[in-house]
Amino acid sequence: MNESKEKLILNSLLKPEKEIRIAKIAKSIAEELNNSGFSIPIDIVYDTALIMNLGQKQISYIYKKNYDWDKHPKAKELNKMHGKFSVKKAEALGIELTNLQKEVIEKHSKGDYPYMLGLILKTAEICESALKRRKYNNKFQEPAKTWEDVEKILKEDSKISPRIFPYAKKVIEPLLTKKQQE
Repeated sequence: MNESKEKLILNSLLKPEKEIRIAKIAKSIAEELNNSGFSIPIDIVYDTALIMNLGQKQISYIYKKNYDWDKHPKAKELNKMHGKFSVKKAEALGIELTNLQKEVIEKHSKGDYPYMLGLILKTAEICESALKRRKYNNKFQEPAKTWEDVEKILKEDSKISPRIFPYAKKVIEPLLTKKQQE
């Protein structure tokens, strides 16, 4: 995607800084995989990571700080639709998506991570979240301090294959070290 289209995407995201961090982590994981013999198109990984949550803005009220999904069960269903909304929004912005990107984006919001692309994106998303204080199951969790902390969080999602962990570890450990030095 060119720079002007990326700006369109960033201006349309609910949390652009977060999505950029996720995209950078996803790109780095893909690069590590490619260094080990895989052949993953880095630009597709980065672009898809930026686009995958594009549809959240139109349902932004369910992502507000004190919005309780337990009291509003429809929020969970809406969240599962944001992938479909993301694809539609990207296409409305003139972004051409492959069938693979469309499928991965739509399934990601439903908690399914098909193909290596989906696995990379979800791993990057969880890793980015683990690096900061976050809310999980209505409780605040402190940032991960070690790779083992991050790995434990990744293992909570049984759909994430542990085969990606060594590649994510190579990306996340330096970020953890940097955070500790700050």
